[in-house]
Amino acid sequence: MIHARPARAMLSAMGQRELYPQLFRTYVTEFNWAYQDGYPEVPFVQQAWGFTAYLLHLEGHRQQPATFYADAFHRAFPAIDHELEDDLLCRSPEELLRSLYTLRVLERFADFTGIATVRHEGDDILTRPQTTTVQAAPLLGRLISFRS
Repeated sequence: MIHARPARAMLSAMGQRELYPQLFRTYVTEFNWAYQDGYPEVPFVQQAWGFTAYLLHLEGHRQQPATFYADAFHRAFPAIDHELEDDLLCRSPEELLRSLYTLRVLERFADFTGIATVRHEGDDILTRPQTTTVQAAPLLGRLISFRS
């Protein structure tokens, strides 16, 4: 993990352009996105961050509902249902994954790192996936390149 003093030294030596990719890599590989959010751990959601980045690359040119990305993730990885524990609010695995994915991947990863812009309509956490839109940010293309 990068600490303040070493980060300042790296910033001085490398500049922002070189430091940001290092911070990004650290965030996706070492920081636990599930920390204190109340959802089941489900490490695969974080491990598959590249799938979301690729979806943003393909579909992020216009605003999409958060459910578009969560549902695409679920279709690509249906076995994720086995990692989802029983939900205290009696939500289906699909609803639970939508909420978990919207918070962890879209808000805490894509929006936080600047590769997407996430917008919310309202503050109801239970309906957040249905009232959230996502659009890729220009940083995505500058940070990650995809080859066909």
